Amino acid sequence: MRLTRLVSIMTFVLLVSLVVPALAGETVITVGDPRDFDNLDPHYTQNAHNWSAIYAMYDGLVRYGEDETKVDPWAAKSWEVTEDGLKWTFHLRDDVYYDDGTQLDASVVKFSFERLKGVGRGPAEQYKEIEEVKVVDPLTVEFILKYAFAPFLVTMASDFPLIVPPTVMEHEENGDWGTKWLATHELGSGPFRLASWERGQRIVLEARENHWSGGPKVDKVILREIKEAATLKMELLAGTVDIVTSGLTSTDLLELMERDDVEIAEGSSYSIRYLVFQDQNDPSSVFNDARVRRAVAYAIDYDAMIEGLQQGLVTHFQGLIPMGMFGRVPVLDDLYHRDVTLAKLLLEEAGYPDGFETTLKCWQPYGFPDIAAIVQSNLAEVGIKVKVETYAFSTMLTMLEERKGGFAIMSIVPDYPDPDDYAWVSGHSTALYNISNYNNPVFDAIVDKARQSVDTERRTELYQQAQWIHYEMCPEVFLYQRRTYHPYRPWVKGYYTNAVREQMPPFETTWVEK
Repeated sequence: MRLTRLVSIMTFVLLVSLVVPALAGETVITVGDPRDFDNLDPHYTQNAHNWSAIYAMYDGLVRYGEDETKVDPWAAKSWEVTEDGLKWTFHLRDDVYYDDGTQLDASVVKFSFERLKGVGRGPAEQYKEIEEVKVVDPLTVEFILKYAFAPFLVTMASDFPLIVPPTVMEHEENGDWGTKWLATHELGSGPFRLASWERGQRIVLEARENHWSGGPKVDKVILREIKEAATLKMELLAGTVDIVTSGLTSTDLLELMERDDVEIAEGSSYSIRYLVFQDQNDPSSVFNDARVRRAVAYAIDYDAMIEGLQQGLVTHFQGLIPMGMFGRVPVLDDLYHRDVTLAKLLLEEAGYPDGFETTLKCWQPYGFPDIAAIVQSNLAEVGIKVKVETYAFSTMLTMLEERKGGFAIMSIVPDYPDPDDYAWVSGHSTALYNISNYNNPVFDAIVDKARQSVDTERRTELYQQAQWIHYEMCPEVFLYQRRTYHPYRPWVKGYYTNAVREQMPPFETTWVEK
Protein backbone atom coordinates (compact mmCIF):
# COMPACT_ATOMS: atom_id res chain seq x y z
CA MET A 1 0.00 0.00 0.00
CA ARG A 2 2.83 2.38 0.97
CA LEU A 3 4.71 1.46 -2.22
CA THR A 4 1.61 2.09 -4.34
CA ARG A 5 1.17 5.52 -2.79
CA LEU A 6 4.84 6.35 -3.34
CA VAL A 7 4.60 5.38 -7.01
CA SER A 8 1.48 7.55 -7.39
CA ILE A 9 3.25 10.54 -5.84
CA MET A 10 6.30 10.07 -8.05
CA THR A 11 4.08 9.75 -11.12
CA PHE A 12 2.24 12.95 -10.23
CA VAL A 13 5.50 14.87 -9.67
CA LEU A 14 6.74 13.70 -13.07
CA LEU A 15 3.48 14.74 -14.75
CA VAL A 16 3.51 18.16 -13.13
CA SER A 17 7.05 18.67 -14.43
CA LEU A 18 5.72 18.11 -17.95
CA VAL A 19 3.06 20.83 -17.69
CA VAL A 20 3.72 23.84 -19.93
CA PRO A 21 4.23 26.83 -17.61
CA ALA A 22 2.18 29.95 -18.26
CA LEU A 23 4.01 33.24 -18.71
CA ALA A 24 3.32 35.99 -16.22
CA GLY A 25 -0.06 37.55 -16.87
CA GLU A 26 -0.95 34.85 -19.43
CA THR A 27 -4.32 33.11 -19.14
CA VAL A 28 -4.29 29.44 -20.11
CA ILE A 29 -6.88 26.66 -20.21
CA THR A 30 -5.48 23.12 -20.06
CA VAL A 31 -7.65 20.25 -21.30
CA GLY A 32 -7.05 16.56 -20.62
CA ASP A 33 -8.19 13.73 -22.92
CA PRO A 34 -6.81 10.21 -23.53
CA ARG A 35 -7.18 10.26 -27.31
CA ASP A 36 -4.40 11.11 -29.73
CA PHE A 37 -4.37 13.74 -32.47
CA ASP A 38 -3.25 12.52 -35.89
CA ASN A 39 -4.33 15.03 -38.56
CA LEU A 40 -5.31 18.73 -38.52
CA ASP A 41 -6.68 19.08 -42.07
CA PRO A 42 -10.44 19.73 -41.81
CA HIS A 43 -11.03 18.44 -45.34
CA TYR A 44 -9.24 15.16 -44.66
CA THR A 45 -9.76 13.90 -41.14
CA GLN A 46 -12.73 12.02 -39.72
CA ASN A 47 -11.10 11.52 -36.33
CA ALA A 48 -13.54 13.31 -34.03
CA HIS A 49 -10.86 14.17 -31.50
CA ASN A 50 -8.98 16.22 -34.11
CA TRP A 51 -12.04 18.45 -34.31
CA SER A 52 -11.39 19.88 -30.84
CA ALA A 53 -8.33 21.67 -32.22
CA ILE A 54 -9.50 22.23 -35.80
CA TYR A 55 -12.82 23.89 -34.91
CA ALA A 56 -10.95 26.43 -32.81
CA MET A 57 -8.54 27.33 -35.63
CA TYR A 58 -10.84 27.78 -38.63
CA ASP A 59 -13.93 29.76 -39.50
CA GLY A 60 -16.94 28.30 -41.26
CA LEU A 61 -19.86 30.13 -42.81
CA VAL A 62 -22.03 29.16 -39.84
CA ARG A 63 -21.25 27.59 -36.48
CA TYR A 64 -22.75 25.45 -33.75
CA GLY A 65 -23.29 27.26 -30.45
CA GLU A 66 -24.85 26.81 -27.04
CA ASP A 67 -28.34 26.28 -28.47
CA GLU A 68 -28.03 22.88 -30.17
CA THR A 69 -31.33 23.32 -32.03
CA LYS A 70 -29.95 25.94 -34.41
CA VAL A 71 -26.83 27.21 -36.15
CA ASP A 72 -25.35 30.67 -35.60
CA PRO A 73 -24.02 33.16 -38.16
CA TRP A 74 -20.23 33.14 -38.32
CA ALA A 75 -18.20 34.13 -41.39
CA ALA A 76 -21.59 34.51 -43.08
CA LYS A 77 -23.74 37.12 -41.40
CA SER A 78 -26.96 35.96 -43.08
CA TRP A 79 -28.31 33.51 -45.65
CA GLU A 80 -31.44 32.54 -47.51
CA VAL A 81 -32.69 29.52 -49.43
CA THR A 82 -35.14 29.24 -52.30
CA GLU A 83 -38.49 27.56 -51.69
CA ASP A 84 -37.44 24.46 -53.64
CA GLY A 85 -34.28 24.11 -51.52
CA LEU A 86 -31.97 24.16 -54.56
CA LYS A 87 -30.16 27.46 -54.04
CA TRP A 88 -28.54 28.69 -50.85
CA THR A 89 -27.12 32.22 -50.76
CA PHE A 90 -24.69 33.30 -48.04
CA HIS A 91 -23.76 36.91 -47.34
CA LEU A 92 -20.26 37.18 -45.88
CA ARG A 93 -18.82 39.48 -43.25
CA ASP A 94 -16.32 42.00 -44.60
CA ASP A 95 -13.82 41.73 -41.71
CA VAL A 96 -12.63 38.09 -41.80
CA TYR A 97 -8.92 37.77 -42.59
CA TYR A 98 -6.16 35.18 -42.53
CA ASP A 99 -2.80 35.90 -40.91
CA ASP A 100 -1.19 36.75 -44.27
CA GLY A 101 -3.81 39.45 -44.93
CA THR A 102 -5.95 37.37 -47.33
CA GLN A 103 -9.61 38.23 -46.93
CA LEU A 104 -12.09 35.39 -46.52
CA ASP A 105 -14.32 36.32 -49.44
CA ALA A 106 -16.57 34.47 -51.88
CA SER A 107 -13.67 33.35 -54.07
CA VAL A 108 -11.94 31.79 -51.04
CA VAL A 109 -15.15 29.97 -50.12
CA LYS A 110 -15.44 28.67 -53.70
CA PHE A 111 -11.84 27.43 -53.65
CA SER A 112 -12.31 25.77 -50.26
CA PHE A 113 -15.23 23.69 -51.51
CA GLU A 114 -13.31 22.80 -54.66
CA ARG A 115 -10.48 21.59 -52.42
CA LEU A 116 -12.91 19.65 -50.23
CA LYS A 117 -14.22 17.85 -53.29
CA GLY A 118 -10.72 17.40 -54.72
CA VAL A 119 -9.35 15.85 -51.54
CA GLY A 120 -12.23 13.38 -51.80
CA ARG A 121 -12.14 12.08 -48.26
CA GLY A 122 -15.09 11.40 -45.95
CA PRO A 123 -15.93 15.08 -45.38
CA ALA A 124 -16.58 15.47 -49.12
CA GLU A 125 -19.38 12.90 -48.97
CA GLN A 126 -21.75 15.37 -47.35
CA TYR A 127 -21.55 17.65 -50.38
CA LYS A 128 -22.16 15.36 -53.34
CA GLU A 129 -25.36 17.30 -53.85
CA ILE A 130 -23.53 20.54 -54.71
CA GLU A 131 -23.76 21.24 -58.44
CA GLU A 132 -21.91 24.55 -58.36
CA VAL A 133 -20.46 27.14 -55.99
CA LYS A 134 -20.96 30.54 -57.58
CA VAL A 135 -19.28 33.83 -56.71
CA VAL A 136 -22.01 36.45 -57.01
CA ASP A 137 -19.82 39.29 -55.75
CA PRO A 138 -16.88 39.46 -53.31
CA LEU A 139 -19.14 39.06 -50.29
CA THR A 140 -21.92 36.87 -51.71
CA VAL A 141 -21.63 33.18 -52.53
CA GLU A 142 -24.29 30.82 -53.87
CA PHE A 143 -24.53 27.05 -53.58
CA ILE A 144 -26.54 25.45 -56.38
CA LEU A 145 -27.68 21.96 -55.43
CA LYS A 146 -28.51 19.01 -57.70
CA TYR A 147 -31.41 18.18 -55.43
CA ALA A 148 -32.88 19.51 -52.22
CA PHE A 149 -30.73 18.28 -49.35
CA ALA A 150 -32.64 18.68 -46.09
CA PRO A 151 -29.68 18.83 -43.65
CA PHE A 152 -27.57 21.15 -45.83
CA LEU A 153 -27.46 24.07 -43.38
CA VAL A 154 -26.59 21.99 -40.31
CA THR A 155 -23.78 20.25 -42.22
CA MET A 156 -22.35 23.69 -42.99
CA ALA A 157 -21.82 24.28 -39.26
CA SER A 158 -19.80 21.08 -38.86
CA ASP A 159 -16.05 20.60 -38.99
CA PHE A 160 -16.10 19.45 -42.63
CA PRO A 161 -16.62 22.70 -44.57
CA LEU A 162 -14.31 24.93 -42.54
CA ILE A 163 -12.74 27.37 -44.99
CA VAL A 164 -9.18 26.71 -46.14
CA PRO A 165 -7.59 29.50 -48.25
CA PRO A 166 -5.92 29.03 -51.67
CA THR A 167 -2.48 29.63 -50.11
CA VAL A 168 -2.53 25.98 -49.08
CA MET A 169 -1.65 25.18 -52.70
CA GLU A 170 1.84 26.57 -52.09
CA HIS A 171 2.38 23.31 -50.20
CA GLU A 172 0.82 20.94 -52.74
CA GLU A 173 2.75 17.76 -53.52
CA ASN A 174 1.86 15.52 -56.44
CA GLY A 175 -1.69 16.82 -56.69
CA ASP A 176 -2.53 16.24 -53.02
CA TRP A 177 -4.16 19.67 -52.51
CA GLY A 178 -1.63 20.31 -49.73
CA THR A 179 -3.04 17.56 -47.49
CA LYS A 180 0.36 16.22 -46.42
CA TRP A 181 1.46 19.67 -45.22
CA LEU A 182 -1.85 20.76 -43.70
CA ALA A 183 -2.08 17.53 -41.69
CA THR A 184 0.52 19.00 -39.31
CA HIS A 185 0.08 22.74 -39.88
CA GLU A 186 -2.72 25.29 -39.81
CA LEU A 187 -4.03 27.92 -42.25
CA GLY A 188 -7.18 29.06 -40.53
CA SER A 189 -8.78 32.40 -39.78
CA GLY A 190 -10.46 31.17 -36.58
CA PRO A 191 -10.23 32.36 -32.98
CA PHE A 192 -7.00 30.41 -32.34
CA ARG A 193 -3.86 29.51 -34.27
CA LEU A 194 -1.58 26.50 -33.89
CA ALA A 195 1.39 27.38 -31.68
CA SER A 196 2.94 23.91 -31.34
CA TRP A 197 2.25 20.19 -31.53
CA GLU A 198 4.25 17.59 -29.62
CA ARG A 199 3.03 14.23 -30.89
CA GLY A 200 1.69 12.04 -28.12
CA GLN A 201 1.91 14.91 -25.64
CA ARG A 202 0.03 18.11 -26.44
CA ILE A 203 -1.23 20.66 -28.90
CA VAL A 204 -0.92 24.30 -27.91
CA LEU A 205 -3.31 26.86 -29.41
CA GLU A 206 -2.72 30.57 -29.06
CA ALA A 207 -5.30 33.31 -29.38
CA ARG A 208 -5.69 35.11 -32.69
CA GLU A 209 -6.13 38.54 -31.11
CA ASN A 210 -7.25 40.22 -34.33
CA HIS A 211 -10.06 37.74 -34.95
CA TRP A 212 -13.17 39.54 -36.17
CA SER A 213 -15.12 38.34 -33.10
CA GLY A 214 -12.83 40.38 -30.85
CA GLY A 215 -10.60 37.43 -30.10
CA PRO A 216 -10.81 34.70 -27.45
CA LYS A 217 -10.93 35.45 -23.72
CA VAL A 218 -7.80 33.39 -22.95
CA ASP A 219 -4.28 33.56 -24.35
CA LYS A 220 -3.71 29.85 -24.83
CA VAL A 221 -5.46 26.49 -24.83
CA ILE A 222 -3.31 23.42 -24.15
CA LEU A 223 -4.78 20.11 -25.30
CA ARG A 224 -2.95 17.35 -23.44
CA GLU A 225 -2.99 13.65 -24.20
CA ILE A 226 -3.33 11.82 -20.86
CA LYS A 227 -3.99 8.11 -21.25
CA GLU A 228 -4.88 6.94 -17.75
CA ALA A 229 -8.19 7.78 -16.08
CA ALA A 230 -6.54 7.93 -12.67
CA THR A 231 -4.02 10.48 -13.93
CA LEU A 232 -6.74 12.59 -15.55
CA LYS A 233 -8.62 12.72 -12.27
CA MET A 234 -5.47 13.42 -10.25
CA GLU A 235 -4.44 16.33 -12.47
CA LEU A 236 -7.94 17.80 -12.54
CA LEU A 237 -8.04 17.86 -8.73
CA ALA A 238 -4.49 19.23 -8.55
CA GLY A 239 -5.42 22.07 -10.92
CA THR A 240 -2.83 21.16 -13.58
CA VAL A 241 -5.75 20.28 -15.84
CA ASP A 242 -8.75 22.61 -15.97
CA ILE A 243 -11.19 20.55 -18.08
CA VAL A 244 -11.47 16.83 -18.85
CA THR A 245 -13.34 16.07 -22.08
CA SER A 246 -13.22 12.26 -21.98
CA GLY A 247 -11.49 9.26 -20.48
CA LEU A 248 -12.81 9.19 -16.92
CA THR A 249 -14.59 6.13 -15.55
CA SER A 250 -18.21 6.28 -14.44
CA THR A 251 -16.98 5.88 -10.85
CA ASP A 252 -14.71 8.89 -11.31
CA LEU A 253 -17.55 10.98 -12.71
CA LEU A 254 -19.94 10.08 -9.90
CA GLU A 255 -17.30 10.94 -7.31
CA LEU A 256 -16.53 14.26 -8.98
CA MET A 257 -20.23 15.11 -9.08
CA GLU A 258 -20.22 15.06 -5.27
CA ARG A 259 -17.34 17.52 -4.92
CA ASP A 260 -17.81 21.23 -4.27
CA ASP A 261 -14.54 22.10 -6.00
CA VAL A 262 -15.47 20.56 -9.36
CA GLU A 263 -18.18 21.61 -11.80
CA ILE A 264 -19.72 19.26 -14.39
CA ALA A 265 -20.73 20.49 -17.82
CA GLU A 266 -23.51 18.04 -18.64
CA GLY A 267 -25.28 17.86 -21.96
CA SER A 268 -27.20 15.61 -24.29
CA SER A 269 -25.24 13.48 -26.70
CA TYR A 270 -25.93 11.65 -29.94
CA SER A 271 -22.85 9.47 -29.36
CA ILE A 272 -23.46 5.72 -29.54
CA ARG A 273 -21.36 2.67 -28.64
CA TYR A 274 -21.91 -0.37 -30.83
CA LEU A 275 -20.42 -3.55 -32.28
CA VAL A 276 -19.62 -3.74 -35.99
CA PHE A 277 -19.10 -6.73 -38.26
CA GLN A 278 -16.88 -5.38 -41.02
CA ASP A 279 -16.64 -8.72 -42.80
CA GLN A 280 -20.40 -9.38 -42.88
CA ASN A 281 -20.40 -9.32 -46.70
CA ASP A 282 -17.66 -11.97 -46.91
CA PRO A 283 -19.33 -15.36 -47.64
CA SER A 284 -16.53 -17.11 -45.73
CA SER A 285 -17.18 -15.11 -42.54
CA VAL A 286 -19.39 -16.42 -39.76
CA PHE A 287 -20.87 -12.92 -39.56
CA ASN A 288 -22.16 -13.17 -43.13
CA ASP A 289 -25.24 -14.83 -41.62
CA ALA A 290 -27.73 -12.42 -40.03
CA ARG A 291 -28.70 -15.17 -37.56
CA VAL A 292 -25.18 -15.09 -36.13
CA ARG A 293 -25.25 -11.30 -35.81
CA ARG A 294 -28.63 -11.49 -34.10
CA ALA A 295 -27.32 -14.19 -31.78
CA VAL A 296 -24.60 -11.77 -30.70
CA ALA A 297 -27.27 -9.12 -30.09
CA TYR A 298 -29.27 -11.48 -27.85
CA ALA A 299 -26.18 -12.68 -25.99
CA ILE A 300 -25.19 -9.22 -24.72
CA ASP A 301 -25.99 -8.28 -21.13
CA TYR A 302 -26.97 -4.65 -21.72
CA ASP A 303 -27.81 -4.08 -18.05
CA ALA A 304 -24.28 -5.12 -17.06
CA MET A 305 -22.95 -2.34 -19.26
CA ILE A 306 -25.52 0.33 -18.52
CA GLU A 307 -26.21 -0.13 -14.80
CA GLY A 308 -22.99 -1.94 -13.93
CA LEU A 309 -20.02 -0.66 -15.91
CA GLN A 310 -21.51 2.76 -16.71
CA GLN A 311 -23.51 3.04 -13.46
CA GLY A 312 -26.58 4.48 -15.14
CA LEU A 313 -24.80 7.37 -16.83
CA VAL A 314 -25.80 6.05 -20.27
CA THR A 315 -29.09 4.87 -21.79
CA HIS A 316 -30.13 1.61 -23.47
CA PHE A 317 -30.55 2.26 -27.16
CA GLN A 318 -31.43 0.34 -30.32
CA GLY A 319 -32.65 1.39 -33.73
CA LEU A 320 -29.94 3.34 -35.58
CA ILE A 321 -31.26 6.89 -35.01
CA PRO A 322 -30.38 8.28 -31.57
CA MET A 323 -32.74 9.63 -28.97
CA GLY A 324 -33.29 13.34 -29.41
CA MET A 325 -33.67 13.19 -33.20
CA PHE A 326 -36.88 12.89 -35.17
CA GLY A 327 -37.61 9.68 -37.05
CA ARG A 328 -36.90 7.20 -34.23
CA VAL A 329 -38.85 4.00 -33.58
CA PRO A 330 -38.74 3.84 -29.75
CA VAL A 331 -40.19 0.31 -29.58
CA LEU A 332 -36.95 -0.98 -31.12
CA ASP A 333 -35.14 -0.18 -27.87
CA ASP A 334 -36.84 -3.20 -26.24
CA LEU A 335 -36.52 -5.79 -29.00
CA TYR A 336 -32.88 -6.83 -28.61
CA HIS A 337 -32.33 -7.88 -25.01
CA ARG A 338 -30.36 -10.58 -23.23
CA ASP A 339 -31.76 -14.02 -24.11
CA VAL A 340 -29.08 -16.71 -23.97
CA THR A 341 -31.47 -19.48 -25.00
CA LEU A 342 -32.53 -17.62 -28.15
CA ALA A 343 -28.92 -16.73 -28.96
CA LYS A 344 -27.92 -20.41 -28.79
CA LEU A 345 -30.90 -21.39 -30.94
CA LEU A 346 -29.96 -18.85 -33.62
CA LEU A 347 -26.37 -20.11 -33.63
CA GLU A 348 -27.61 -23.70 -34.01
CA GLU A 349 -29.89 -22.70 -36.91
CA ALA A 350 -26.92 -20.98 -38.57
CA GLY A 351 -24.82 -24.14 -38.27
CA TYR A 352 -22.75 -23.26 -35.21
CA PRO A 353 -24.23 -25.37 -32.37
CA ASP A 354 -20.86 -25.37 -30.58
CA GLY A 355 -20.09 -21.72 -31.31
CA PHE A 356 -16.85 -20.53 -32.93
CA GLU A 357 -13.72 -18.49 -32.29
CA THR A 358 -13.30 -14.85 -33.29
CA THR A 359 -11.31 -11.70 -32.50
CA LEU A 360 -12.79 -8.48 -31.12
CA LYS A 361 -10.84 -5.27 -31.75
CA CYS A 362 -11.16 -2.08 -29.73
CA TRP A 363 -9.45 1.16 -28.73
CA GLN A 364 -7.07 1.18 -25.77
CA PRO A 365 -8.45 4.27 -24.01
CA TYR A 366 -11.91 5.57 -23.28
CA GLY A 367 -13.18 2.46 -21.42
CA PHE A 368 -13.40 0.27 -24.51
CA PRO A 369 -11.37 -2.63 -23.00
CA ASP A 370 -13.92 -2.79 -20.15
CA ILE A 371 -16.75 -3.03 -22.69
CA ALA A 372 -14.80 -5.72 -24.55
CA ALA A 373 -14.43 -7.77 -21.36
CA ILE A 374 -18.22 -7.84 -20.89
CA VAL A 375 -18.80 -8.80 -24.53
CA GLN A 376 -16.14 -11.51 -24.26
CA SER A 377 -17.78 -12.97 -21.15
CA ASN A 378 -21.31 -12.78 -22.58
CA LEU A 379 -20.39 -14.47 -25.85
CA ALA A 380 -18.51 -17.23 -24.04
CA GLU A 381 -21.84 -18.24 -22.47
CA VAL A 382 -23.24 -19.06 -25.93
CA GLY A 383 -20.09 -20.81 -27.13
CA ILE A 384 -18.36 -17.94 -28.94
CA LYS A 385 -14.73 -17.72 -27.83
CA VAL A 386 -13.47 -14.15 -28.21
CA LYS A 387 -9.88 -12.93 -28.26
CA VAL A 388 -9.63 -9.18 -27.53
CA GLU A 389 -7.07 -6.97 -29.28
CA THR A 390 -6.55 -3.29 -28.36
CA TYR A 391 -5.10 -0.51 -30.50
CA ALA A 392 -4.24 3.18 -30.25
CA PHE A 393 -7.15 5.48 -31.10
CA SER A 394 -5.82 6.69 -34.48
CA THR A 395 -4.55 3.20 -35.45
CA MET A 396 -7.94 1.68 -34.78
CA LEU A 397 -9.72 4.42 -36.71
CA THR A 398 -7.46 3.87 -39.74
CA MET A 399 -8.05 0.13 -39.55
CA LEU A 400 -11.81 0.65 -39.55
CA GLU A 401 -11.64 3.15 -42.42
CA GLU A 402 -9.65 0.61 -44.45
CA ARG A 403 -12.25 -2.08 -43.61
CA LYS A 404 -9.71 -4.17 -41.70
CA GLY A 405 -11.48 -4.02 -38.37
CA GLY A 406 -13.42 -7.29 -38.57
CA PHE A 407 -15.50 -7.65 -35.41
CA ALA A 408 -14.95 -4.44 -33.45
CA ILE A 409 -16.31 -2.03 -30.86
CA MET A 410 -17.03 1.33 -32.43
CA SER A 411 -18.39 4.71 -31.47
CA ILE A 412 -20.52 7.01 -33.60
CA VAL A 413 -20.18 10.69 -32.80
CA PRO A 414 -22.35 13.15 -34.68
CA ASP A 415 -20.99 15.07 -37.64
CA TYR A 416 -24.26 17.02 -37.76
CA PRO A 417 -27.55 16.72 -35.83
CA ASP A 418 -29.79 15.04 -38.40
CA PRO A 419 -30.93 11.41 -38.91
CA ASP A 420 -29.14 11.49 -42.27
CA ASP A 421 -25.83 11.40 -40.39
CA TYR A 422 -26.76 7.99 -38.99
CA ALA A 423 -28.98 6.43 -41.66
CA TRP A 424 -27.09 7.53 -44.80
CA VAL A 425 -23.55 8.31 -43.61
CA SER A 426 -23.34 5.20 -41.43
CA GLY A 427 -25.62 2.86 -43.38
CA HIS A 428 -25.69 3.57 -47.12
CA SER A 429 -23.66 1.07 -49.14
CA THR A 430 -21.78 3.83 -51.00
CA ALA A 431 -20.92 5.89 -47.90
CA LEU A 432 -17.23 5.94 -47.00
CA TYR A 433 -18.03 5.83 -43.29
CA ASN A 434 -20.45 2.95 -43.50
CA ILE A 435 -17.97 1.28 -41.15
CA SER A 436 -20.02 -1.92 -40.84
CA ASN A 437 -20.06 -2.46 -44.64
CA TYR A 438 -23.84 -2.79 -44.56
CA ASN A 439 -25.15 -3.32 -48.10
CA ASN A 440 -28.90 -3.37 -48.67
CA PRO A 441 -30.35 -1.84 -51.89
CA VAL A 442 -33.82 -1.43 -50.34
CA PHE A 443 -32.38 0.39 -47.32
CA ASP A 444 -30.24 2.55 -49.66
CA ALA A 445 -33.25 3.61 -51.71
CA ILE A 446 -35.22 4.63 -48.62
CA VAL A 447 -32.48 6.74 -47.04
CA ASP A 448 -31.73 8.34 -50.43
CA LYS A 449 -35.35 9.52 -50.59
CA ALA A 450 -35.22 10.76 -47.00
CA ARG A 451 -32.18 12.99 -47.49
CA GLN A 452 -33.69 14.51 -50.64
CA SER A 453 -36.99 15.48 -49.04
CA VAL A 454 -37.56 18.72 -47.14
CA ASP A 455 -40.82 17.40 -45.65
CA THR A 456 -40.05 16.38 -42.05
CA GLU A 457 -43.16 14.22 -41.78
CA ARG A 458 -42.23 12.31 -44.93
CA ARG A 459 -38.63 11.96 -43.78
CA THR A 460 -39.86 10.56 -40.46
CA GLU A 461 -41.88 7.88 -42.26
CA LEU A 462 -38.92 6.91 -44.41
CA TYR A 463 -36.47 6.71 -41.53
CA GLN A 464 -38.87 4.52 -39.57
CA GLN A 465 -39.12 2.13 -42.53
CA ALA A 466 -35.33 2.04 -42.79
CA GLN A 467 -34.91 1.26 -39.10
CA TRP A 468 -37.15 -1.81 -39.26
CA ILE A 469 -35.09 -3.15 -42.16
CA HIS A 470 -31.91 -2.40 -40.24
CA TYR A 471 -33.27 -4.19 -37.16
CA GLU A 472 -34.08 -7.39 -39.10
CA MET A 473 -30.62 -7.58 -40.70
CA CYS A 474 -28.73 -6.53 -37.54
CA PRO A 475 -25.63 -5.15 -39.31
CA GLU A 476 -24.54 -3.66 -35.98
CA VAL A 477 -25.32 -4.34 -32.34
CA PHE A 478 -26.07 -1.12 -30.48
CA LEU A 479 -24.98 -1.12 -26.83
CA TYR A 480 -25.99 2.27 -25.44
CA GLN A 481 -26.29 6.01 -26.06
CA ARG A 482 -24.10 8.34 -24.02
CA ARG A 483 -24.64 11.62 -22.23
CA THR A 484 -21.83 14.14 -22.11
CA TYR A 485 -20.07 14.91 -18.84
CA HIS A 486 -17.08 17.28 -18.89
CA PRO A 487 -15.71 17.95 -15.38
CA TYR A 488 -13.95 21.29 -14.95
CA ARG A 489 -12.63 23.49 -12.16
CA PRO A 490 -14.77 26.40 -10.88
CA TRP A 491 -12.38 29.06 -12.15
CA VAL A 492 -13.31 28.08 -15.71
CA LYS A 493 -16.17 30.29 -16.91
CA GLY A 494 -18.42 30.26 -19.96
CA TYR A 495 -17.84 26.55 -20.65
CA TYR A 496 -20.64 24.27 -21.86
CA THR A 497 -21.20 21.10 -23.81
CA ASN A 498 -24.10 19.75 -25.81
CA ALA A 499 -24.89 17.24 -28.55
CA VAL A 500 -23.32 19.36 -31.33
CA ARG A 501 -20.31 20.73 -29.41
CA GLU A 502 -19.40 17.50 -27.58
CA GLN A 503 -16.26 17.01 -29.71
CA MET A 504 -15.65 20.72 -30.30
CA PRO A 505 -15.38 22.50 -26.93
CA PRO A 506 -16.31 26.21 -26.99
CA PHE A 507 -12.83 27.58 -26.32
CA GLU A 508 -13.75 30.79 -28.16
CA THR A 509 -16.21 31.78 -25.40
CA THR A 510 -14.49 30.25 -22.35
CA TRP A 511 -12.34 32.18 -19.88
CA VAL A 512 -10.60 31.83 -16.54
CA GLU A 513 -11.14 33.72 -13.27
CA LYS A 514 -8.57 32.80 -10.61
